Amino acid sequence: MPIVFKELDGTGYEKFASSHEMANFLQSSYSGNRRRIDGWNMHLVGMVDDGRIVSSALLSSRKTFFGFYDFECQQGPLVDYDDADLTSLFLDNILSYVKNKNGLGIKINPKLPMNHRDMNGSIIDDGYDGHKYIDLITRSGFLNIDIDNDPKLLRWYFKKDMSGIHNDKDLFDSVSVKTRQDMQRSEKMGVEVSPIDVKDIDIFIKLMDETGARRNFEVRSKSYYTSLLEYFGKSRSMCLIAKLNVSKYITYLNSRIDFENHEMNLAINKVDNGPKLKLQIDAHKSQIAELREKIKEMSEKKSDKPIIMAGAVFINYGSELVYLSSGVYVEYSKFCPTYAIQLYAMRYAIKHKLPIYNFYGTKSSLSGHPEMDGIYNFKKGFNGYLEEQIGYFYKNIRPVASFIISMLRKIRKILG
Repeated sequence: MPIVFKELDGTGYEKFASSHEMANFLQSSYSGNRRRIDGWNMHLVGMVDDGRIVSSALLSSRKTFFGFYDFECQQGPLVDYDDADLTSLFLDNILSYVKNKNGLGIKINPKLPMNHRDMNGSIIDDGYDGHKYIDLITRSGFLNIDIDNDPKLLRWYFKKDMSGIHNDKDLFDSVSVKTRQDMQRSEKMGVEVSPIDVKDIDIFIKLMDETGARRNFEVRSKSYYTSLLEYFGKSRSMCLIAKLNVSKYITYLNSRIDFENHEMNLAINKVDNGPKLKLQIDAHKSQIAELREKIKEMSEKKSDKPIIMAGAVFINYGSELVYLSSGVYVEYSKFCPTYAIQLYAMRYAIKHKLPIYNFYGTKSSLSGHPEMDGIYNFKKGFNGYLEEQIGYFYKNIRPVASFIISMLRKIRKILG
């Protein structure tokens, strides 16, 4: 029986897509169903060989002018790109399918690295070269497109290999000294992390709005995050919130006072009572006074409700846990709440035996965004690796109609 291209049912598609080596949540049927609320239609297609699915693609389409549709395939298709014949056959069939569905064209961005890099972005000389996949895709008529001016299109990612990490010791040993200290400090200071239900999503949205205003980025809508958590469900998604347990923090401060008193008494009882020793004693006294002032301040704030400091959304799909979005109240940064969230999430990855921790889109000087180096350096502290993907490709199927519609879009944009 010859290999055939066909539309797939949700169950068969999901079984293949979730177990594929390039599995990702954007190529899941859950994502396809979620995008329907944004006006996108879902098309599950694939190549089937003797009843067995050998490639798949979630295509999304959205209606534009005159009954035509824009198509895209995010982080796909899922196929063995080293099998050039199968890949070419699949891409050709996808283009025919899009044309039959009144598509203007289709944009794809396969989950394929351009090269292999270390955490500093240096290319590893191991013989791998993603240009062969670019050549393969362009032979099917796709053009490699420039995405530098579109912040929503991601090409650079940061990931951490979790396959050899089985417990807290392994985890703490695998990160930088500063990152380990910040993760441990956050716990000692009384930062607690827990998932929230969809009904409480406003807590996270408020965090995102504040962070977006401070860092000058566009925040996704409440409906986006609500639908994301609803469609992926509790087994595949979570919204984590970091809160300060004030009672635990006061206990921590008191333990710091006990330590300072102990060190001060040791200094006082030393035989040598010179100027240097006096400076040490004064420093301990100053530190004790500062700690007591903090206790007084926190005691006045103390209530039954913990103080919310940071939040993040994660997606668990295929072999990876994706750190998708996060927000933080900057006034609580000294408590390291973002590190507390990462610790919770990485423990989750260990528990569920997920070999890849995906910090997701990561821009920096390497990708022409030096203003994003701070976030990149935060991720580097967890000792992972940078991944540059081969990029985005577009095939214009109806050039004349596409040109006319492009002009209409520009006119509509000018007119507002």
